[in-house]
Amino acid sequence: MELTEEEKKFLKKIALQSIAYGLEKDRYLLPQKDLLSENLKQKRASFVTLYKTILGNTKLRGCIGSIHPKDILAYDVAKNAFYSAFSDPRFPRLTKEEFPEIEIKISVLTPLEKINPKTFEELLQILRPKIDGLYLKCPEGTATFLPDVWDIVKSPKEFVLELYDKANVNLQYPFEKIEWFRYLTIHF
Repeated sequence: MELTEEEKKFLKKIALQSIAYGLEKDRYLLPQKDLLSENLKQKRASFVTLYKTILGNTKLRGCIGSIHPKDILAYDVAKNAFYSAFSDPRFPRLTKEEFPEIEIKISVLTPLEKINPKTFEELLQILRPKIDGLYLKCPEGTATFLPDVWDIVKSPKEFVLELYDKANVNLQYPFEKIEWFRYLTIHF
């Protein structure tokens, strides 16, 4: 899927409007479906990440998304923007005072591609640094890292170890019981 610059701007507008509406009404705002392009009506998964710059340092302020497509892209972005601002358990609810200071990044996911590494080492060889997002799924937990996380880790090994930690899965957990999926993102 390719998104035009207009579609990207419109998705950012949808995200901002949903957060602004949430500040007033404590619920998300969905755009009118008849205003959407065909791309924005496709069923897609997305993440909305909020950042805030404090004393010259850009810090994460919220990130919520969907790994599986549940809704049309425009609605998914509206909901995830709202939940990033008000429901990320790592942060307090966004305030009206903070709202003008936030920056929004939207990541639209490609469909998940199941990969079948037999060992931890093979997984490290399959991964494409700075390209792949990775989704870990097992009975004990799930977690994902968007491709953006490659910017803050030093190696594929660190990327995967941090993902284990995020999923709350021990390294001694049987590797063959874990399902692995990779994906790409269009992010802006």
